[in-house]
Amino acid sequence: MFYTWKEFCRWLNVTLFEFWMFLLATICFTFLLALKIENPFNILEIIGIKSSSSLNWWHIFFPYFLNDALASYFNIIIFIRQYHIGKIRQAFIRLVFVTARLAMLCVVKVFLIYKLENRLAVNFSEIFLPLFFLLFILICRSFRI
Repeated sequence: MFYTWKEFCRWLNVTLFEFWMFLLATICFTFLLALKIENPFNILEIIGIKSSSSLNWWHIFFPYFLNDALASYFNIIIFIRQYHIGKIRQAFIRLVFVTARLAMLCVVKVFLIYKLENRLAVNFSEIFLPLFFLLFILICRSFRI
């Protein structure tokens, strides 16, 4: 049995707009990652970057960080609108869950960048630990639906 868009968005506590922003960020990330690893047709030299080593991991993960910032801004707007309508409890619960989700994903990205730059000497299981907490929160939320 598959989830409908409405059930999917309710379970993950994301809107369709946030999902499309994430999809666009993933496409941009994939394009930048391919430029970093392969540099087909010397595209980096055409646009003025001397080598793929000058394109660091912070540049490659920038679409995801921009997506997190825009999603945070969007969710603050949703919080303010729900608060003014009178859905105060629902607004605070949504704000807490969304902030926790975005914070955990951001921490994973930062840890992953440090690991890829060899600044952090930890296992990948320790890097992805916030994702396990995020999965636990999603499991708890699934009982509320």
